[in-house]
Parts: sequence; C-alpha cells; structure tokens
Amino acid sequence: DAIGSPSQELGWSGFLPCNYRERWEETFEALSGHGEGGLLVPPILSELVLNRYLSSDVWPFVEEVAQAWPDMEQIVPAHFAAPVRAGPQEWRDAFRRAFGEPPASPGPFGIQLPDFLLGGPQKGPQPKEEDLRFIRDISQDLTSLGVVDSPERLTYLAGMEAEGK
Repeated sequence: DAIGSPSQELGWSGFLPCNYRERWEETFEALSGHGEGGLLVPPILSELVLNRYLSSDVWPFVEEVAQAWPDMEQIVPAHFAAPVRAGPQEWRDAFRRAFGEPPASPGPFGIQLPDFLLGGPQKGPQPKEEDLRFIRDISQDLTSLGVVDSPERLTYLAGMEAEGK
C-alpha cells in the first residue's frame, strides 16, 4: 500500500499514521460529533503528549484560556467544520471529555467529588475505544523504551472507565 500511496509524493515515503479502510465512516462520525459538531481534543495529542502533563501544563492552560476570554463565542479548530459555536464552558468540556475532571476542582464545601456526581462534561465528539487502541499501544511502547514519561491517566471516557476512574 505504501508504495502506491499518494502520500509518497508529499514526502512521507508512503507512511501514514492512519490507514482508513474498514469502518472509517464510523470513526469519522465519532470524531466529528455524529453531525452535532463540537470541540475535540485530538486523540493523537491526548494519548501521546497531553496526558503526561495534565497537572503541570494542560489544566492551567485550559483555565487560563477560559478566564482570559470569558466572552468567547466561537473557536476555530484545526479539523472538521469551523468555526464552532463555543464559549469557555464548551472549551473546558472538550478537555473534561478527554481527561475527566481537573484534579483540583473541589465541589461544595471544598470536598473533591467523584466525576459522576459533578455531572461530567456536556456530550460531544469522542473517539471510539477501538480506534484509540493503536495509539495507546504506541504510547505504551514509547513509555517502556523511556522515550516519553508515563501518562498521568488514560484519556477519554471509555479508557477512564476501564481503569476505574
């Protein structure tokens, strides 16, 4: 497949990070929010980069953006339809769907409540668990080789439920 791939002309030597064949339409529908739109933290970033720096970098960045632009009405994402009607809460929800609740989000009276009691993020685009397996396998290999730090947690709801978070 790689030899005949049009990506060879683009300088990728026929290497593609994904090879969409069977059920690619289902994958696209899931990532694009089943026609409803919405924001998505790209799975390749959530699994290979961001989930290693949630406490130190990701959650502070998410809050900084939400607080800097409290009157935000739309966001132009890198993929799919744009612009997306979204404010600070939808911005936060995209990251909450990917990573669960921020570690320092106390509930009433300063008590840390479990995610299910906080109501969780609003529904939106979410990758299919079977589509994340490939990326998670790469992540595990890179971690075991010492190329990257261990992730703080798995991403997306299916992965979090599997690890009991």
